[in-house]
Amino acid sequence: MKPRFHLNQGDMTLRLPEGLVAGAFLAEILIVVFYLGKLLVGVMMADFEIVYIVTGDRPTVDITVQTPNGSEQHRRHPLPFKVTYEFDRSEYISVRASIPFGDGAGTVTCTVVENGKVVRQATSSGASVIAMCDGWAGKGKAVPGAKIPPVSTPAHP
Repeated sequence: MKPRFHLNQGDMTLRLPEGLVAGAFLAEILIVVFYLGKLLVGVMMADFEIVYIVTGDRPTVDITVQTPNGSEQHRRHPLPFKVTYEFDRSEYISVRASIPFGDGAGTVTCTVVENGKVVRQATSSGASVIAMCDGWAGKGKAVPGAKIPPVSTPAHP
């Protein structure tokens, strides 16, 4: 193998064989690709602000929400209900609201707002009904015509 790269430092000369020069160049390219990849993944895994809202005509409902760390249950929680979390892309998001058995008929609506746009909304009416909104953070599309429900006072313990 004939040396192609020479580094002269005073009376020291370093000669690298062709294969080693190509390997060093390839290593530099891989390092650049690695760091660009980390940067791209960081952008793609950016946080998404997820707001869960539950409204309805009953004074209280049972609510279950998916959080970034698991799930939370709120029994006979006063309405309206509103809570905000930060999720990474593709994390499961969910809010479920139900009128408890024996509380009579009513209407309950769940809404998921992602970065300012309604991406899920469901309404259910009757006795012992359930409204469920779920999906994946960063993957939702705006629901045509859906509006963010007005919430006069956030009611989250």
